[in-house]
Amino acid sequence: MKIFNIILPIASLFIILLSCGVTESPLVSRTYSIENSTNFSVNIKFYFAVNDSLVLSSSLPAGAKFQGDELVARSPIPTDSDYDGPRISAFNLSDSTVILFDNSKKIVQQSFVTEGIRNYSQPLDRNIFRHGSYEDIGNDEFLFTITQEDFERAEDCGGPCE
Repeated sequence: MKIFNIILPIASLFIILLSCGVTESPLVSRTYSIENSTNFSVNIKFYFAVNDSLVLSSSLPAGAKFQGDELVARSPIPTDSDYDGPRISAFNLSDSTVILFDNSKKIVQQSFVTEGIRNYSQPLDRNIFRHGSYEDIGNDEFLFTITQEDFERAEDCGGPCE
């Protein structure tokens, strides 16, 4: 009888634990896109800075849009300004980019992690690796717009850009 008093509560607890399902956070998705609102053709090249290897290249005629892959994760996806979701979603984990305007002007940007801290090249609000540089256009879609101001502040290559 004593053994029954010991086994019954343990068995009951075991049955209760087995019947409780483990709930996971739901999957959510987010998409990052880049739009060229200038009057110039733009070519964006994404690199791994460590070995200077080209990861991805995308040509955007005036008015065109590049849409990154859908970022899928357990909710919630971070929304802090320095979150590097665009790098994870759209740019195949690259960490530097060159934005070429008609192959005559360029902007170089970087994103790197040092001791767990994300660092971005300036200006921060115009860095395509930072979540905070994107506009929330609804439905978990975020847009970075390359503007005429970006073209004007781009470095002149003094001939064709390499």
